[in-house]
Parts: sequence; C-alpha cells; structure tokens
Amino acid sequence: MKAVLIIFIIQFSVCIFSESIYVPPREFDNTPAKIEKSSGSFYVQNKPDTPYQRTTKLASKVKKFLRKYDTETFCNLCRKKPKKFTKHKTFMMIIDEFGNILAHSGNSNFMNRNFLKTRDFAGNFFIEDYLNRIKIKKMDDYSKYYFSENNQLQLIQWIHLEKLENNKLLATICTNEF
Repeated sequence: MKAVLIIFIIQFSVCIFSESIYVPPREFDNTPAKIEKSSGSFYVQNKPDTPYQRTTKLASKVKKFLRKYDTETFCNLCRKKPKKFTKHKTFMMIIDEFGNILAHSGNSNFMNRNFLKTRDFAGNFFIEDYLNRIKIKKMDDYSKYYFSENNQLQLIQWIHLEKLENNKLLATICTNEF
C-alpha cells in the first residue's frame, strides 16, 4: 500500500511540475502547418568532417593562397598567422625536396629547419617517407594507426600529400582525436 501511494505521489508531482504542454491530436488535412517565428537560431550543425575531408579542405585552402601569393610571401604569412591554416587538429606543412620545412601551421618554430632524419613516434623517418611517397604519386592519402593499451586499433594521423611546383610538397595532417 505504501509503495502504491509513493508511486502515485511521484507521478502526480511529475505531472504538476512538468514543463511539457499537452497538445491534442488534430485530424489529418492537407494544409501545411503554420510555423511561428521565434527569436532563437535554427542552426543545426552537420556531421563533423572526416579526417580525409579536413585534410583535403585545408590543402585546397593552402593551394588557393599559393596561387595568390608566391611561396616566400605565403611562408611569411604562415609565420605571422599560423592559426589561419590550422583547423580542429589539422595542420599543414610545405616541405622542399631536401626535407626543409618552409611553412608549418602547427608550430612556426619548425620553419626553415631540416627534418629529413627526424623520427616519428614509431621510429620512422616521416619526412623522408613523405618525400618518397610523393615521388611515386602526385597525390597520396594514407593513415597511421596504433594499438592502444586495451588492444584497440586507433587512428592517430590522417595524412594528405600533394606535389607542388618546384619540387615542393604540401602535407596536411589530421592528428589524434579518435
């Protein structure tokens, strides 16, 4: 009896303090429903971009700026405003054929330094790998995975490479968010 009384009190209090409004069902008709305007925003965010979409969008943005400016001016712009070419854990690099980083949107301290013999987290020479891949193809997309502590395969980098003029390479990289 006490349990029934408690359940009745809970349901009654939910009905009283609920903010929902009962709208009686209406009969079907072919007239469109009137939508009243409200002061709120109706913006609904789309699904987030995949790493492939992020890297290709950033690459097209960089190429657009490279058509507008020469490489030297672009590198200076990248040094002054590195966040302009970084979006949601995606950054870009322009590398020459000798492994010198001419522009880097993730860290401007890397610019004008040679990273040809620098290793990544797995011990691979990643700049050398980029240059070798771009010699084979003009454009390449690939990913790097690792096994986490609980033996699940996780994506840590999605890399988009494109060959530019004068033996330069554009690399856009989406990192570790999954």
